[in-house]
Amino acid sequence: MKISPNKFLGLQFDADMQIKIFTMQKKIIDTNSTGEENERITKELHELLITEGNKNYLMSKPSIEISKKIKVGEEKFDGKMFGGLTVGRKITILINENLFYRYLITPTSILCIWVTTEPIIHEGEERLYMKYTTFRINTENGYLSYPEADPFAVELFKNFIQYLIFLEFSELETVTLKPNVKVGTKKQGLYLNDSKLDVVIVDSTWNRIIIKVGAFGVSGHLRLRTTPNIKLTYINPYVKEGYTRNAKKETTT
Repeated sequence: MKISPNKFLGLQFDADMQIKIFTMQKKIIDTNSTGEENERITKELHELLITEGNKNYLMSKPSIEISKKIKVGEEKFDGKMFGGLTVGRKITILINENLFYRYLITPTSILCIWVTTEPIIHEGEERLYMKYTTFRINTENGYLSYPEADPFAVELFKNFIQYLIFLEFSELETVTLKPNVKVGTKKQGLYLNDSKLDVVIVDSTWNRIIIKVGAFGVSGHLRLRTTPNIKLTYINPYVKEGYTRNAKKETTT
C-alpha cells in the first residue's frame, strides 16, 4: 500500500482546511459560550486542528477488524474511563482516503473531529464535498457531546470510540515509517510512505488464529478489563474438541 496524501484525506489536512474549519466552529463557540469558557474552548479547538504535535496512525485492515469487535453501548458507556490518558496527546487516525479522525486529550476531556468527503454534482461536474463534525467526551463526569439526531454521525462516533479503546487500552504492534521508507512484504502487507510526514502503522495479530472444530467452538472475543488498570485483551477462540492452531504453535485440546 502506498501511503500518500492522494490516498488519505488525513494527510491532506493542511493549513487552509484547518483555518476553514476553525473559522466556522469559532462562530458556534462565540454563540454558545462567553468569557473564560469561550477562551478555553477556542484554545482547545485551535490545538486540535493545527499540525504541530500531531501523530498520524494508519489503521491496518486487521486492526480495523479487531476494533469493530468492541461493543459500544450508549446506555452503558462512561467517558470517565478515559480519565487517566496522557494529556496533550494528539492522534490522527487514518481510516481510508475519504475519512479520518483526530483527537486531542485535554485535562478534562477528549476533543475529536471526524472529517469525510462525499461526491456532489456542481455545475455539471462531480466534486468532493468535505463534511466534518466535532464532538467531546468529558472525562470528569462521563458526559458525551455529539450530534445524536444524525444517524451517520452517531455511527461515526461509535466507530471512533472503538478505535480509541483499541489504540489507548490494547497492546499495539506499531511500526513508524519515515518519509520514503517502506516496510513489510507483499504476502504480509507492504507499506510505502510516499508522504512527507511520519506515519505509524497500527497492526494486530489477535485475529491470526485458525480453528479446526470437532464438536463446537467458541469464537474469539474482546474483553475490556477495568482492574487493576483498564486494558483491552483478546480471548482466544477455544473448542470442546479438535484443536486451536496459533501462528507459532499448535495446542491439542
